[in-house]
Amino acid sequence: MSCRHAYLALVPTLVVLIAPGVIVAADDQSGPLVVSATRLGSEPFQQPYAIYGVDAADLRTSSARTPTDELASTPGVFMQRTAQAQSSPYIRGLTGEQTLLLFDGVRFNHATNRPGPNQYAALIPGESVGRIDT
Repeated sequence: MSCRHAYLALVPTLVVLIAPGVIVAADDQSGPLVVSATRLGSEPFQQPYAIYGVDAADLRTSSARTPTDELASTPGVFMQRTAQAQSSPYIRGLTGEQTLLLFDGVRFNHATNRPGPNQYAALIPGESVGRIDT
């Protein structure tokens, strides 16, 4: 089989492999996920408390090595650091099971890990974080 025939045989295979990803990407029209303490869906600017957000552009240009390092620079947040890859956020005086850490909308801290401060927050890779809201 010549090189040209091999190339022509490969094109339909690539189309079949790439097409489902393009279709799924076109269907993903989800809006921002807002989680509030009242468990009611509302706009961020209609909340009765201050919301501080850091987007992906700020994360890329900051000198923070992990998302928790960037979180430590936000107002109302203190980071308890026991090692480089172990840090637990104290958000407005609350920690552990009193705070909610979500990763892609799924709860990251829970009682299975431990009931106290969650030192596993630094394990979230910085490249996968698009936004941090406190």
